[in-house]
Amino acid sequence: MADNPDQVVAFSSRGPAKNNRIKPDIVAPGTFILSTRSTMIAPNNMAWEAFPPSKMYFFMGGTSMATPLTSGAAAIVREYLRKYKKIKKPTAALLKAAMITGAKRLQGYAPDSSIFDIHQGYGRVNLDAILLPAKPVSAEFIEVKKGIKTGEVWSIEINIMSDDAPLRICIAYSDYPGSSLVNNLNLVLSSPDGKRYAGNQPEGAPLSMDTNNNVEVIHIKKPVIGKYRIDVIGSNIPKGPQDFALVYLGHIK
Repeated sequence: MADNPDQVVAFSSRGPAKNNRIKPDIVAPGTFILSTRSTMIAPNNMAWEAFPPSKMYFFMGGTSMATPLTSGAAAIVREYLRKYKKIKKPTAALLKAAMITGAKRLQGYAPDSSIFDIHQGYGRVNLDAILLPAKPVSAEFIEVKKGIKTGEVWSIEINIMSDDAPLRICIAYSDYPGSSLVNNLNLVLSSPDGKRYAGNQPEGAPLSMDTNNNVEVIHIKKPVIGKYRIDVIGSNIPKGPQDFALVYLGHIK
C-alpha cells in the first residue's frame, strides 16, 4: 500500500463532493513519509514505522503528510511567481491553476482521455512540469483581477509551434461563498482547424459547459500547429465581477 508513488492508496478519500463538484483537486504522496518526531511523545511511539538512524524522525502517513507536502509545493510555486515572473502578490487562484496545470495524471483509474477522475482529481503534484518544463515547452501565468460580468468574454490568442508537447490550459477562480457554484465562468478553446474544446470535457467530446466547478482544464495531447483562441466566458455571474487566473503550458511562441 505504500511502495508505488503512482498509485492512490486504498484508504484515500474519493470524490465527488455531495454537490457533484470535482474533489479531490489534486493528490500527493501520503504513505510512509519520513517525518520529524517530537521528543515529547512516548519512547515507544514510532507512528507507522521507526527510522533506525535517528530517533528524531519516523515514518508517518495520511493527510498529515500529503497536506504539508502540497502546501510546501504551493509555497515554492508562490516564490517562483514572485521571483521569476515578477507577480508581487499571486492570488490563491493562480497558485491553484499552476499546480493543477502541472499535475501528473496517474494511469489506471479512468480512460486516458479523461481530464479528471474521482480518485485523483486532476492528478498528482508535479512541480517540475510547471516550473521547469523541458524546452521548448513553456508556461504562462495570467491574472485577470478586473474580472468579468455576465455576458462578457475575455480572450487571448496563443501560437502553438509543435505537436510534440501537449497543450494544457487551466482556469481557476475564488467563487463567491455558497453551497454550490455561484459565479459560473466557462473555458472554451478554438483551434486553427476550427475545432472547439470546453473545460473539463474529454478531447473529442461534444461541446458541453461545466456548470458545477470553479476549476476547468482543457488538455490536448497532440495540438494542431497554429493560432488558438482562449475564451473565458461570463456565463452567469450574479455576484460579480468575477476575477480569475489562467495558466497554459505547451510549445508556445
